Amino acid sequence: MSTGVEKRILEKIDSEELVDLALELGNIYSPTGHEKEIADYIYEWMEDNGFDPRFIGPTEERSNVLGCLKGTGGGLTLTFNSHMDITMGKNEFMRLRDPDQRIYYEAWLDGDKVYGNGVVNDKGPMAAWMIAAKALKASGVKIKGDILLAAVVGEIGHEPVDEFTGLDFIGKDFGTRYLLTHGGTADLAIVAEASNFSPGWVEAGKAFFKITVLAGPSRYTPYVEHVKPEESTNAIVKTSALIPILENWAKEYEEKNTTTFEGGTVVPKASIAAIRGGLPYLVIRPPELCSIYLDVRLVPGANPLDIREEILDVMTKNGFEGNVEIYMHRPGLESKGVEKILPSLGKAHKLVSGEEMVFPPAATVTSMWRDTNPYIEFGIPALTYGPGKGGGSGANSLKISELMKAARIYALVAYYIGQLERSVKE
Repeated sequence: MSTGVEKRILEKIDSEELVDLALELGNIYSPTGHEKEIADYIYEWMEDNGFDPRFIGPTEERSNVLGCLKGTGGGLTLTFNSHMDITMGKNEFMRLRDPDQRIYYEAWLDGDKVYGNGVVNDKGPMAAWMIAAKALKASGVKIKGDILLAAVVGEIGHEPVDEFTGLDFIGKDFGTRYLLTHGGTADLAIVAEASNFSPGWVEAGKAFFKITVLAGPSRYTPYVEHVKPEESTNAIVKTSALIPILENWAKEYEEKNTTTFEGGTVVPKASIAAIRGGLPYLVIRPPELCSIYLDVRLVPGANPLDIREEILDVMTKNGFEGNVEIYMHRPGLESKGVEKILPSLGKAHKLVSGEEMVFPPAATVTSMWRDTNPYIEFGIPALTYGPGKGGGSGANSLKISELMKAARIYALVAYYIGQLERSVKE
């Protein structure tokens, strides 16, 4: 049963305002590397609503936005975190059969749902905590600790490789990690992303591998001989024989390394996502090398060098000459200290939904990589909690009721944690 204070806070949350904000954010085009327009919008919104925002980023074009609802002092600092960048850029046409699919670049209201991949991941949850913070402020209820509002760049998994370098290809190092090293620290963190309202506090890590298969000698087309793929002097053809072998390895890797933690189960998947070989303007000479780009998810504590050795061993045993390079590594981590968040979150969840909070979430939620990891790496208790199944699952809409539920819960958990006393270590 809610108290008068809780009712006061919840009454300030307006459904129409929340939906309008989610649509506004969802209709700003903001792929990784191009977040300035949405950062400017959020900065202005926070400034208009009295949250004293500041830009925190390495460049004017790539800046996080950090706002603050000030407490009276002596309490814990809680941060809400969501990312501004979206999954798909219009220049990334090679990833989609139809690169102009509206669902990736726009947001619209249809019946009781807000549509848009960017709304699901992650502008809807962001809109929910923005409106929650506004409601808490408007209610006049006093809190002891500060509430930080972090809208970050670069959460989507861009990583520099080969000739793809520079500001546009740097993802996570410019986002939450940069924020934490430049003033955005907190005592506790809630990363507002889709988890179907179930908290998780472990996340997979990831390592990216470039596997280069060597073949040759290259022959001019009239001299090419068609043999078994694994015996071909054409590196592209030879690599085609390695792909099913790597697929079998990936299945075994996942089964062998699946691990359950208190904060969730990590099912570490591995996926081939890019292949490069040959010169499109010189197809008369097949290439002597071809590269596969492999995304391998990691359980906490996994060493990517061990995985590299596994892949090399698989290649050697199957007669493939080549090399394996690690070009990105971000460890998986499990948060400690979430008992400082869970009671308040559970209380808010039950008051709003009428049901006990269930956790951990589905393994897909805790088997990716989210901005909980930088907070955990910095020793800040962090969990992920939010509406919906997540854009990566193919879900491209959120119900208005889900957005409202999230906003109400975020507002109350901010209020509850805002009442906690800060204990300073002697």
